[in-house]
Amino acid sequence: MFQGLGIFGGILLIVGTFLHSTGHLGIYGTPARVNDFETTFLILFVLGLCLCQFFSKSNTAGILAISTTLFGLMYVPWLLNFIQKINFFPGVDGITTSFTSS
Repeated sequence: MFQGLGIFGGILLIVGTFLHSTGHLGIYGTPARVNDFETTFLILFVLGLCLCQFFSKSNTAGILAISTTLFGLMYVPWLLNFIQKINFFPGVDGITTSFTSS
């Protein structure tokens, strides 16, 4: 059960980041909004995994299954999303220019 959820969550994370980066979700702006989307998705996914394990009676090694699913989700799709961000936001260098020095 957790393997299917992990694969589904990984695909949903990649597609959601792509749609968010291209503006197809109606929100387009800064890379910070894409990061907010990814963070919110990961938090809700972890809470969903914990709730599935909480109500599951058949899986006795639930913490191991949750951790394996979470590490798989964060290792492959979350890291691959950085390639999308580099492609869609090439001019971002991480330096904020809102404060000027006197």
